[in-house]
Amino acid sequence: KLFRSQVDRRKLLQMASVPMGKGDSQWAWLGDMELDDTLLGLGAAGIFPTPPLAVGFLVNAAHCAEQSSGDSAVTKASEMYREKRVFLDTFFRGLFFAVLDRYAKAGKSRGWVGDLTAEELARLGVAYGLTDELSEWIERVVDAQPSVLHLLLSGPLIGRGREVCQALRERLLDKTQIVFWTYAGSFNLTHSSEEDRQSLRDLFDSSPRVSMVETTLKSGSWLCDPSRPFWGQACPTAWTLEEAKTNAVGYDMSTDIQS
Repeated sequence: KLFRSQVDRRKLLQMASVPMGKGDSQWAWLGDMELDDTLLGLGAAGIFPTPPLAVGFLVNAAHCAEQSSGDSAVTKASEMYREKRVFLDTFFRGLFFAVLDRYAKAGKSRGWVGDLTAEELARLGVAYGLTDELSEWIERVVDAQPSVLHLLLSGPLIGRGREVCQALRERLLDKTQIVFWTYAGSFNLTHSSEEDRQSLRDLFDSSPRVSMVETTLKSGSWLCDPSRPFWGQACPTAWTLEEAKTNAVGYDMSTDIQS
């Protein structure tokens, strides 16, 4: 079957070994497996010489769950969730760690999910047939003790940013340099709590051993201030009309690279 049972998937995770010895430069991934996320992940898989230490599937309830209509509404996994699972099962043999949504009472920006309490969000795992595995993802990354950890962050943190950043700071940062590669689009920020974003900023500000590289398609949706795009200072992230008129080539290049 395309979608393995939770028990079978856990056995695969237990059998899968960390790909390289301790002390190497390695990478891990936290993403919600949208189309742009999958492209980023496949690109990273082609750049880094080893498989990822751990793939964390950020199960964003706003996309992965849906309610049936009628008087007796039932919450179930959405078609979009199934599409995400196809990618994970096809390219990673189902070897991922589920990170369930904990961004409770977020408001109307998250649709019907924004009204759910923490307890109601926790129960959504039943709809997917998944249990939360963030602690296992953390253990896999920490146990490897890489000299450099490249962490691809390509999805909203759905209320889990504090846990991730705390674990990295307390259990890895003293021996490991951490490089975040983030897709900081407005969608991701909408589904990340302010605590999520502040946790990332605090970790970044706390140590010179943490660096961050951002990319985004929309102005105003950067995580850092000032923003830290992967192209550095080569192209400004914002232009006035006067600046664009005086540097037409630079303006065209800047807009092309960000789109």
